[in-house]
Amino acid sequence: IPLRDELYESLSHTTPDAPDWETYRAWHLLGHLRANSSGNPLGSLKQEVRAARDIRERLRQSDGHHPLVEDAKEVAAILHSRDLDARSLDATGGIRDESRLAWGALGILAMLLTAPITIPTTGLQALVGWYTGDRSDEGIDARTTHHMIGAILSPLLFWPLISLAFLYSFVGATALLPLYLATSLPVIHMVNLVFLQGYDMWTDFGDSRRRRKLASSVAGGRLEELVSQLAPRLGVLK
Repeated sequence: IPLRDELYESLSHTTPDAPDWETYRAWHLLGHLRANSSGNPLGSLKQEVRAARDIRERLRQSDGHHPLVEDAKEVAAILHSRDLDARSLDATGGIRDESRLAWGALGILAMLLTAPITIPTTGLQALVGWYTGDRSDEGIDARTTHHMIGAILSPLLFWPLISLAFLYSFVGATALLPLYLATSLPVIHMVNLVFLQGYDMWTDFGDSRRRRKLASSVAGGRLEELVSQLAPRLGVLK
């Protein structure tokens, strides 16, 4: 038990350390609202996590049931129910309303151009990792292990074998085959990065559609009302 307590004290500050996911999402929301109100929006996941930790520590000085958190939970729940998060809010606290149609079309084009290389070299393994990870009974965090197995095995095993088979079928057993093989591996990596960038662009388009639907709904009106009530009370977090 002493060892358990020592580990908890040492590691808890680097983990969410929240009583539930609803509270944790509320901390992230408050971190974004505070940053937006100060004119310095959070620009990365690292900044978002650090802001949420700071919110957590400041609120712990209260009784743990701060009314600010309860209202933030409702806002975060509305966003989460639409597969959105606090990044969907603009500097004024409103729901970002922007069309990403052209951005999404460019993303599809990037994926189509790189799919002939990405899918056979990495896509199938990634699909297996996603399938087994999302169906694991070991908890949400454990699925990362399944995803990482596919990410690790692809460059170590599948990329060289697939490249070797492809190059041999085109150039045969030439003395330059090892050079071609060594060159193909970073090329595959760069192509995969382009494919992932295209997927991110398509995902951004999907997020923009959900934001616009939320903005025109009753829930969106309720969200903006709650945010307008939260904004004047953020001073306690500064």
